[in-house]
Amino acid sequence: MKKIYITLTVIASLLFSGCETTSISPADTDRADLQYVVTLTDHSSEDIYTGLKLWVAENLKSAKAVIDYEDKEKGIIICNGIVPNIILKSGLSSIALQAEFKMKIEVKEGKARFTFSDYGIVGRHSSTLYESEVSQIDTKLKAFETSIVEYLNAKPNNDF
Repeated sequence: MKKIYITLTVIASLLFSGCETTSISPADTDRADLQYVVTLTDHSSEDIYTGLKLWVAENLKSAKAVIDYEDKEKGIIICNGIVPNIILKSGLSSIALQAEFKMKIEVKEGKARFTFSDYGIVGRHSSTLYESEVSQIDTKLKAFETSIVEYLNAKPNNDF
């Protein structure tokens, strides 16, 4: 009987040794918004504003659906967006989620300031975000800078 008990214990420990749980910690609810400035020295504020509005339309679904506020004279665009593939890992499972955010763009001559706020997970019934989710969201939103600079610096193809 003792041999059977020891054998079952060894088998159970081998089977469940791969079932490590990963702790997920809620993010700080008082965290600051993500903000950065993009310098575009060879562009007028009007060109930057128009280019960013087009970038929003092409990269954040439809500009009409996502733009909450725009004022060309003040150089402000406020819009909503979604970033895909935010991975929440817990134990042996991983879930791909989408994160929503609000983006405020302020345009001046030769530069634009981007402020990202109001993060949330699409379909989640609570406002809780986990540290790993916030980190992934911030990384994806920081990558917008490269995309925006490339978009605004691209030479238009008038030869179509």
